[in-house]
Amino acid sequence: MSTDYWPFNSGLGADSFEDRWRKMGKWWLGDGPVSGELDGFLVFGNASGREVHVSAGRAWASGCGYEESAEQVVAIAANSSGSARIDRVVIRVDLTARTIATAILQGTPAGSPVPPVPTKSSSVWEISLAQVAVANGAATINAADVTDERPMQVPKDVQSRVAAADQTFTSDASVNDDDSLFAWLEPNARYEIEARIEYRAATGADFRWAWSMPTGAAGRHGAVVPDPTTPTTLVSLLDDLGTALIAGGTGTGAADWHQAVIRGYVLNGSTPGLLRFRWAQGSSDGSNTIRKASSRLRVERAA
Repeated sequence: MSTDYWPFNSGLGADSFEDRWRKMGKWWLGDGPVSGELDGFLVFGNASGREVHVSAGRAWASGCGYEESAEQVVAIAANSSGSARIDRVVIRVDLTARTIATAILQGTPAGSPVPPVPTKSSSVWEISLAQVAVANGAATINAADVTDERPMQVPKDVQSRVAAADQTFTSDASVNDDDSLFAWLEPNARYEIEARIEYRAATGADFRWAWSMPTGAAGRHGAVVPDPTTPTTLVSLLDDLGTALIAGGTGTGAADWHQAVIRGYVLNGSTPGLLRFRWAQGSSDGSNTIRKASSRLRVERAA
């Protein structure tokens, strides 16, 4: 086993050149234009000629950063083959020349043409932005000729919380804050939510959950859980994020643990604040309803 770390001004991590930075860069973000940065490398045709326009953007490509601050006009080769052709617009990383550029992968004309495959090698790495349909004899590229293929990337903003201990409510059907499962929401942002909740509740007591969120936020949540009226069958639930949903309980024994996989989204408004999981018994009952330790909440910023 060997140890490596970087970058530092001195010591083991001092010699941090291209290979180390690219290795580290691949951990930060996947390949593709970065969402919300400039105009996202949108490719479009506007019938102005046999060309496509590529908007300004910033992208992450094989651990390297790439920026074009102005719109590019990229020529499409003539097609006089007698058959249609499909080209691809790509971001090309040339690791030998140490350059990154927007480029065209020219397809092969055919009766049923297929687009060329982007190169993924140790010397060239290509990321598709769009397909371009090039008709035989085409003099212009129209909007309908371009198919967007951008793998848009969102800077990784993932919060994960795992409950360290059980939490118990008894004779309490009013949803309360979970003591472990919450996440911070930035203003004017969208987040995807996934909660994996292990719970145990007596039949009829059940497990009720909802969410609290900042003023102006809205979203939806849902899960497939035991039906409160017939706990041995499953029911699919979906409602607004602020509306409580109920999963059925089957008892308080060792075999009565259930897992509710709750998924949803929240669109936050202009007010930052906490998204918090809240829960209680479905109906007040003298038995213990338990949210088990190791239940977790994962919230990922999507836009």
